[in-house]
Amino acid sequence: MRILSVDWATKKALKIYDSQTSKVRTIQNSIDAFKKFLVGLKEEKVRMLFEFGGGDTFKIMAFRAGHEVLQVPGKKINDFRESLGKEKSDEVDAKLIYDYYIQAGAKRSVTKSSIISLPRPDANNGGSATLNVTNSSIRLLPSSFSLFTEADAVISEVKILFREHEDLKKDMVREKLRVIAFKLKFEIAQVADDRIKKITFDKEAAIISKERELEQIKKVLDKKVRQFDVWKNYLEKIKGVGPVIAAGLISELGGRSFESDENLKHYAGMIPRNQSTNYNRYVKMILFQFAEAIIKKRTAKWRDMYDSMKEFYRSKHEDWRSGKVNAYAMKFIETKFLLEFWREWNKYEEERA
Repeated sequence: MRILSVDWATKKALKIYDSQTSKVRTIQNSIDAFKKFLVGLKEEKVRMLFEFGGGDTFKIMAFRAGHEVLQVPGKKINDFRESLGKEKSDEVDAKLIYDYYIQAGAKRSVTKSSIISLPRPDANNGGSATLNVTNSSIRLLPSSFSLFTEADAVISEVKILFREHEDLKKDMVREKLRVIAFKLKFEIAQVADDRIKKITFDKEAAIISKERELEQIKKVLDKKVRQFDVWKNYLEKIKGVGPVIAAGLISELGGRSFESDENLKHYAGMIPRNQSTNYNRYVKMILFQFAEAIIKKRTAKWRDMYDSMKEFYRSKHEDWRSGKVNAYAMKFIETKFLLEFWREWNKYEEERA
């Protein structure tokens, strides 16, 4: 099977290593360019290798086009590169994703007549027995690689919309501040020019347009999150948690795996600031939004926990200012909620499986 390994970056071009030609191809980081690339493959079905955590649009496009998509943790590729003593570059990483795929066991295969023995608990004798499975009932994938499925595609769709919502909201806030500053400068200069008024009007109209876009994305997210059991059975019941917060949690955490609660907290930025590196800023942001919402809505359990922790930190650290006490109390409930959400997510995913 032809293998294509894709190194994806936010603002750079895509680098695609082709196992058939042993060459790295460069295409623009755009939906249109990747669409043309997929059309160029014609009827051929290929296996595409991506890293976790990025390129969701391209993964969905490849998957919807009928190609097989595999994902590998980026840390595995970073460690592999360092073990080889290679300098980081997009071209190098595109090739390394493929090299790691081969090293991780891509060549393993079983024939139709082969039988694999897998260990399993045996309740009858208290020991273990073997489960014989033919290759027709098991997929052999390289170690550390996982198959991108329809469930992953749905999560990725939510993620694309959620990030668009948050980035657009951030831009809108900046634009509002620019308009305020723009108007203030001319007021100070005592300028009342019709052209300036027209420019101000256009700027304010653009902000209104973005606000409408945000509302439309929010409505779509509301429909999307209703597909998930963790929304119906858990998140929807928490006053203050709406479709945007739910979408952020589901899309940024769903489908991932963490070796421990500490790894999860590190990924979310819920650890001491001097240790907090390479965390997911979207998760940290959505947890902060959750804390603000439950405080404002006076949500049962969570607001009580927040008030109790404020009192605890205030009595334990009499020299702390109110801002620091508040920050610590908020981070405490953010962390507690993160861990609770993660347990709920896994519970409902295991039930569905």
